[in-house]
Amino acid sequence: MKKVLATILALVMALALCSVSWAADVSGSTSTKAAKIGDTEHDTLQAAIDAASDDENTVVLLKDLTESITIASGKTITLDLNGHTLTNEAGKHTITNNGTLTIKDSSEGKTGTVDNVTHARAAIVNNGTATLNGGTYTRSKENHENNAENAGGNSFYTILSDNGAMMTINKGVTVTNVGHFSSMIRNGGTSASTSTMIINGGTFNGGLNAIKNDEAGVLTINGGDFSNTSQFVVMNWHKTTINGGSFKAQSSAEAVLFTAKYAENTAVGELTIINGTFERSSDTQKMIQDYFDENHKGTAAISGGTFKDAAGKPVDVSAYLVAGKQQNNDGSVGNKSYYYYPSTSDTTTSTTTKGSPKTFDAGVGIYAVTALLSVTGMAWAGKKRH
Repeated sequence: MKKVLATILALVMALALCSVSWAADVSGSTSTKAAKIGDTEHDTLQAAIDAASDDENTVVLLKDLTESITIASGKTITLDLNGHTLTNEAGKHTITNNGTLTIKDSSEGKTGTVDNVTHARAAIVNNGTATLNGGTYTRSKENHENNAENAGGNSFYTILSDNGAMMTINKGVTVTNVGHFSSMIRNGGTSASTSTMIINGGTFNGGLNAIKNDEAGVLTINGGDFSNTSQFVVMNWHKTTINGGSFKAQSSAEAVLFTAKYAENTAVGELTIINGTFERSSDTQKMIQDYFDENHKGTAAISGGTFKDAAGKPVDVSAYLVAGKQQNNDGSVGNKSYYYYPSTSDTTTSTTTKGSPKTFDAGVGIYAVTALLSVTGMAWAGKKRH
């Protein structure tokens, strides 16, 4: 009988060990290593990146890490966050990309995060080519009580793409920043080389400006949900085209959109809106602010989109409509209607113009309209700082 009991106990223990092993397999690696390429594990994420080759360049995060990494010029890396959080080392940017970087998150819960907790440091600094296909990018220690004049000891961009860089942000990405001092995303600003950013989707919530398209920045927004904390949802100094997306200004914001010229060639202040939904939160809040001061004004050319307030009432943007467009009662912008009235005569030579509208003819043209309002307000230094 004792032998039988001993055998049963051994089987139970074996099954328990199998269950633990199986649970480890389905919940993620139990390795103490930082990252892997294929089946090869590495002690640090940087070591894995450095070891990547042209044939094997997907680096998978194996656990939450506090480490700052750099992708060297000429290096191509795909970083799989794998549901884990990458946080910076003290005083450093979390990820600095000088090469070609793609970031994704293969985890089922899509909990992969890139965080930065240091003042004046970003979650991502991109000086090369970067594509974000997944992940949350944040600054979790950003001082949420700061303001446009005081960083409060901890503030910076969540994402900074500059020095002629190229960045594409796709659906599935989330970017956050609770502060009121720094923009959340900055494209361009310190180099005369054109920095290009394309946003195809995602959720973007926070920042003094949710997106600041700075000097030499060319920004295209095709989709996504955008909101800010204080100033503008999109701040444009060079060239921005909006083809779609939802843009909602918080009650503390000055306007939904901003565009102004700052310098010849690299900061021309051109905003083009082809589609999208734009919402202001109060009657005193501007939809578009197209000037910085009397000598620095921008242009906006609207050929589509819907412009409304929080109650759904239309907000007038007729001063910015391109030729052949009109704003409808629901706030949407569409083609202007032209009608001719066919003759009621039986003859085909009559020039009588009576009867009901029958034929629609849309006129199409594009030109930028500069608004005439000019009000001084923001400090000149504010542009450079934020």
